[in-house]
Formats: sequence, C-alpha cells, structure tokens
Amino acid sequence: VLVDSAPPYTGAEIARAANVNEGYLSRILGTLADEGLIDREPSGPVTRTDWPAMLRRRAQALDLFRPAGTRRYVSRRGHSGLLDQLRDRPFTEPPPTVTGSFAAARRAPVAVPALLVLYSMNPSGLATELDLFEAGAGADTIIIRPDNDVVFDRGAPDGGMAWAAPSQVAIDCLAGAGRMPSEGEALIAWMQQHDSLD
Repeated sequence: VLVDSAPPYTGAEIARAANVNEGYLSRILGTLADEGLIDREPSGPVTRTDWPAMLRRRAQALDLFRPAGTRRYVSRRGHSGLLDQLRDRPFTEPPPTVTGSFAAARRAPVAVPALLVLYSMNPSGLATELDLFEAGAGADTIIIRPDNDVVFDRGAPDGGMAWAAPSQVAIDCLAGAGRMPSEGEALIAWMQQHDSLD
C-alpha cells in the first residue's frame, strides 16, 4: 500500500487499505520512520516514502522459492501454450496470478523470460488443469501457494489473465534467482519513470 499509493495518507487510511490493525501498523510505521524509509509528521500522515528502498528491504526478507508452498513443473505445451490456457480458463477468485520474469518483462524487458512464476491458492489443482509435468531440475514453471492473499492485491487483469501489481512483481524478482534481481531493478527503474504504477 505504501508503494502503490502516493502520500500523504494517514495511518487509518493505510490500515483500511492494507486490512491491518491500526496498532500493528503504528509500530511498523515507527520502524520505517526510524530507518528513514518514510517521513511522518508526529501523530500525523505519512508525507514521503522511499518506496524503492522499501521494496528492496522486503525482498531481502523473502525466500520466493522456499521449499514449502513451491511446486516446480515443466509445461508440456511451452510457455506460449500455457499462457493461452491461462487466458482461456474460467475465472476463479483469486485467479492464478503471474509474477516474476514474465510480469516484469511486460513493462521493463531485460531478456526473454525463461521461467513462468504463478501464484495460486491451489497449485496442484492448477497444475493438473494445465497438464504440467512435475519436475525437480529443469523446471520452466513454478506455482507458489502464498501464505496469504496479499500477493493478489492491486493486481490487474490484462489480456484475459491476472498479473501481480508492479510492486509485488519487483519484490518477487528481487527475491528470485538467476537474472531475476536485475529484472526487479529494471522494473523499479520503470516505476520511477512513470507516474502511474498500475
């Protein structure tokens, strides 16, 4: 919320948008202010955010491909066929949501993406539906079951598919492997050059 919305905003506004307790949020804002990541008037609104630094800080605390909740697959039809399947499938709430390299490349391409990363609350069901082959090494598709549904927040449908919000994509890329961190940095640079982060 602090990244996706321009200040000023009050703690109450942030708490409502993020669906968190105001007391908890107050402690978080205090920590962010102490670290110089936000400016906040005493008992007043947040007036400035260093959102690129906040994205990088969040990514440092994240293990995107942690063993629990992460499943690795090979797509039998390749990425093009897999993306077509995602576009054509019936809508579910929340929908499978694209993040990582494919989502970053929509705005700030670094190289042709090679690993498709999806969020889904039902990875095994989605894998069966998409006819994915479970794999260890050599996976070209990863489905992650998130700990909560915040990864779906502020995402946007486009072309019949759900894409994670740029802020979430940047965090995921920075926390990823291989060239993903450089893709995350390229996306942050794109975000800095555009007034709208959607």
